[in-house]
Amino acid sequence: MLKVYLIYTAVVTLLTLALFIADKLRSKNEKLIRLPEELLLAFTCLGGSLGALAGIYIIRHKTSFKTKFHFIIGTWLAFAVQASLAVITALSAGGYIGGKM
Repeated sequence: MLKVYLIYTAVVTLLTLALFIADKLRSKNEKLIRLPEELLLAFTCLGGSLGALAGIYIIRHKTSFKTKFHFIIGTWLAFAVQASLAVITALSAGGYIGGKM
């Protein structure tokens, strides 16, 4: 179960980062259609919070004042939930939660 969770998280994280990079590149060309913010936030909430954080802090995307609040707060909240799930999954895989005593 832990292996599946880690693979899923890695794939979604990379996809989320790729979406942030694609949208950043599209933002520089007015002729290209931008990716909807809902799509970026959806991938963030579905397990890609690390990719979103990398997109925000490393490539400096979605950091303007008008988008900063809901992207920064939403991404950190998603990260907190996903980190909690990772800890629970790891403890469960190690037999510390739900195991026979």
